[in-house]
Amino acid sequence: MSKHLKTRLAVSAAVCAVVSAGHAFAGAFYIQEQSVKGMGRAYSGESTDVGASAMFWNPAAIGRIEDKELYTGAAGIFVTGEVTDEGSTLQRPTLNIPAVLGTSIPGLPNGVTGLLSGVLPGLTNGVLIPTLESLPNIPLQPALAVGGNSTAKNPIPKSIVPNFAFAMPLTSRLSLGVGINAPFNAVTTYDGDSWVRYNAIKSRFLNINMQTALAYRVTDWLSVGGGGNIDYFDATFSQMGPDLTAPFPDGKIEVKGEDIRYGWNAGFQVHPGDRLVVAGSYRSGYKHELDGTVAIYGFQGPFSLVTSQQEATTSFSTPWIATAGVTAKPTRKLAVHAQVQRFGWSDFDTVTVDLKGAGQLLPGALLPKQIVVNEFYKDTTNVAVGVDYQATKWLALRAGVQKDPTPTNDQYRDARVPDGDRMIYSLGATVTPKRNINLDLGASYIKLKDSVIHADQTLYDGTAFPMELSLRGRSEGKGIVIGGGARIAF
Repeated sequence: MSKHLKTRLAVSAAVCAVVSAGHAFAGAFYIQEQSVKGMGRAYSGESTDVGASAMFWNPAAIGRIEDKELYTGAAGIFVTGEVTDEGSTLQRPTLNIPAVLGTSIPGLPNGVTGLLSGVLPGLTNGVLIPTLESLPNIPLQPALAVGGNSTAKNPIPKSIVPNFAFAMPLTSRLSLGVGINAPFNAVTTYDGDSWVRYNAIKSRFLNINMQTALAYRVTDWLSVGGGGNIDYFDATFSQMGPDLTAPFPDGKIEVKGEDIRYGWNAGFQVHPGDRLVVAGSYRSGYKHELDGTVAIYGFQGPFSLVTSQQEATTSFSTPWIATAGVTAKPTRKLAVHAQVQRFGWSDFDTVTVDLKGAGQLLPGALLPKQIVVNEFYKDTTNVAVGVDYQATKWLALRAGVQKDPTPTNDQYRDARVPDGDRMIYSLGATVTPKRNINLDLGASYIKLKDSVIHADQTLYDGTAFPMELSLRGRSEGKGIVIGGGARIAF
């Protein structure tokens, strides 16, 4: 088993960064539920809003505050959907087995007619000592159905996305703020007998981002802001792996890692009058290097020889986000919003795994020092429009709609992020029981366009036993998001 019993996804997952419910909220695994007030208008007026709750989108949003502000909120995500097989296949190696195998190979019972000694030079007294030169190039069998449960229902579990922000004026023109958000999170889970098991079992991303911001009101009509971000990322990815021959049960491959990186944010707001606001902002991406482990276990046949755990570093980049927005107030009670966001998803072009224990799994067998997986993501632009209406002194109503395209590619989309273009329809309200207390409510309906699962992967690539996996399926889904939050001034 010359280079590495890797499955392409255990590594690619190592980032299809790829914890709550990625594709249901925004493009791929971006979560835009960072403000309940914003949710109510489909995130159409956040870059132009004023206050701590809008700081995630634009640090200049706190440039005009007059009191200390505290915001806290949470959104509950409820997603239903199906991922259905449409002809997925697996090609295993062709084996000629004339010999009888000894009992010292793990996973093979006594007296079983042999499997490997006829095809693997170096098998002596039941002990495998393969070398790069001795391993043959074994042809593949005809493609057979991958098997397993052909329909995976509701792979995205229910989840809660919390967020927090605090801002305070330092002088009449300078303000300081801090926010805690979770912008890149996703969880997808599949059963071990699912048709996607060789591509994905569990994908869990936990991303916590702490933002700092300083905003300065340069003039009565111009505010600017900027600050630094601390980004924590923790990921776990797992999938099943087929053994050398079909009678043996699957094993499991699992990748874990965590990392902390630093970034920045900047923005501006222009208030040419009481009836118009124009704004723009930018959040940097992050080049993460997750230090962790790659574990291979659970095989009961020939591949049980590579049961192991070794250190690894998984590298990938999350996208930058550029936002522009405008808010017009045709009347004292009505505000109309439009916002555009550009996401640099093409930075998430590759996932690279550097293995620390290369060459140590088997005597004479080498693992590659580095595995590189192409992701084929593309930059995207979402567009949202919405309105706020101040019905009474204590009640504000809002609504909005957003069109959000997926960055994934129809020619390469796997089961970890079965993403599609989506439309988001939102309603919200703010109740103000006291002048300094605002209670926000929001709800969104998300319609996800049906998308294809299309992924061709070479399992155990670079070894003597490559297997060709062709995933062909369809994903469909929809979601409801309900949120509540509070904004307090003091």
